[in-house]
Amino acid sequence: MSKHSLFFVLSACLILLVSSAYRPARLLVGEGVCVYEKPMFKGRSQCWCSNTFIPDLRSDNFKDKISSVRVFGHAELVGYHDTMFHGERIIIDHDVLDLTNYPLRSFGNWDHGIESLDVQTRAG
Repeated sequence: MSKHSLFFVLSACLILLVSSAYRPARLLVGEGVCVYEKPMFKGRSQCWCSNTFIPDLRSDNFKDKISSVRVFGHAELVGYHDTMFHGERIIIDHDVLDLTNYPLRSFGNWDHGIESLDVQTRAG
């Protein structure tokens, strides 16, 4: 992980710690995820630390725009196909270069298919 990526994740965690409107964030250094608009961790990105809940990714301008995910520490991303944590879900606990490789049960794949998400710390 580059110094810039680590700095960005830690900065995002600090901002969320101060301003989280959904649930008070507990700062866990090095625990979080970054999502990218294109495969291979390219394009526009957004990072969140563990204990972050986003019921509608429109608020972060990332609804149906996630193509790849980086996971830091013991974090995991639970992504939902619909807003408000509804619909099919995917649990990502490792880096994913391209969500087109992860099929939805109904049809298609998870590329640009996440509308809400929950970033947690894995048990264990």
